[in-house]
Amino acid sequence: MKKVYFLILAIACITMVTSAQTTLTIKTINGVEPATFKADQPLSATDYAEVELVKGEALTVVVEYTNAGVLPAYGKEIILLRFLDGYGTIANESGAVIDVSANPTSGTETVVISVPNSDVTKATGGRLQAFTKDHISGGDVSAYFGTFDFVDGTPLAMGSVKADLSSCYYAASKSAIVMDPDLEGDYAIYNLSGQLVLNGTVESQINVSALSSGMYILSCNGGVLKFAK
Repeated sequence: MKKVYFLILAIACITMVTSAQTTLTIKTINGVEPATFKADQPLSATDYAEVELVKGEALTVVVEYTNAGVLPAYGKEIILLRFLDGYGTIANESGAVIDVSANPTSGTETVVISVPNSDVTKATGGRLQAFTKDHISGGDVSAYFGTFDFVDGTPLAMGSVKADLSSCYYAASKSAIVMDPDLEGDYAIYNLSGQLVLNGTVESQINVSALSSGMYILSCNGGVLKFAK
């Protein structure tokens, strides 16, 4: 009787493991939930777009996943984060490639992606898509957010700055991030859950003494810096 019981239990466990679904969720954009992202932006009742995004604007996006699948083009577990025109890809816009092969079972990834420098041509608007393959069937698995219109303006652009974060670092003795003197503009610091914990204007040193110990991500027009406090 015990052998039968253990056999049934083993079969049940195998079934649970192999039937686990692949899921993707766009958790936050610039530290807020998608439903409230730019919620204060005035909208036209006849406009298909929920939100206007400035071309070249850098967005910090948190993606949560379980059981990511293998993308054939990469030969390993990958999540693509990209903008779409309607539901179609945009030429010369590869988006962000998130390599989760070290931990494909579950996790949360924070990435920065820039709004395409192209017009939305589809009547259904632009969208943000997180994309992978189902780890069992190999079918497409996607999470979408939007609709957007991509407009001209003056963004906090990652590609138009004179300096980056390669020389920046966290100084434990000062409880501050030492910044490149050529960097300017605004900054935002997020925890690994995508919550905004600190923001302000870039200075030579950013005081982070108010933050608890842990891992954080600094985002500014020079790029992204992950640091431990």
